[in-house]
Amino acid sequence: MNTLRQIAAVTALSFKSLPSRARPSLVIVVGMACVIGVLISAMSLDVGYVNAELRAGDPGRAIILPAAANREGDSTLPHDSIGPILSLPGIRKDRDGSAIAEAEFIYFIRAVRKPNGVNFLALRGIGPKGLELRPELTIVAGRMFRSGARELIVGAAATQQFEHLAVGDKVILQDGEWPVVGTFATGGDIREGEIIGDADTLMAAARHANFNSVMVQLDTPNSLGVLQQALAANPALTAQAERLSD
Repeated sequence: MNTLRQIAAVTALSFKSLPSRARPSLVIVVGMACVIGVLISAMSLDVGYVNAELRAGDPGRAIILPAAANREGDSTLPHDSIGPILSLPGIRKDRDGSAIAEAEFIYFIRAVRKPNGVNFLALRGIGPKGLELRPELTIVAGRMFRSGARELIVGAAATQQFEHLAVGDKVILQDGEWPVVGTFATGGDIREGEIIGDADTLMAAARHANFNSVMVQLDTPNSLGVLQQALAANPALTAQAERLSD
């Protein structure tokens, strides 16, 4: 009986103290909910970014970077290495025998994020084979930039998230204003967060002498090994090839 009385007394005491413990308990619950909400948001952003990157990774394409580089922004490919790279086996050829490949240039510019804030956007320079290498790229507003012209097209995601990147707006670069002549979509992948223009014209404007990467269409899905062996056999190139999806 004494044990039951003690249990009943402790239980009654606990119920009596509930009102005084409600506020501290509520603070703990709300705090934990906020922490969990932030964690879920961060994980969602991470998953969304990875999925956007993966959608841009066509296994039928490969990217060539210097052997010591981990990403395009850190890499440098001199002009005199582009010709030997484009002649390597494993790269698909056009009807005229030219490689379906493109040396590309990339650097980053400051942009104003909506509704406020500043961030950096990738500005990518491509050449005549750029669209052939990216059949998923479609113009959804305006038109395509002209080769050799100081014109830009902007990804749909960048247009939505940043100020002054709609068709008709102008982007300020080192050599002056570049009009935005088109908006493009690529199926919701990471490229929709970029700005694209003519590679040679952009390099001249930015006073850069070297490319950053070479994008190639593989001859067959299994041609990556052939391309990698050819690169390894030419130590003067000091470059590596990886499947874009990898």
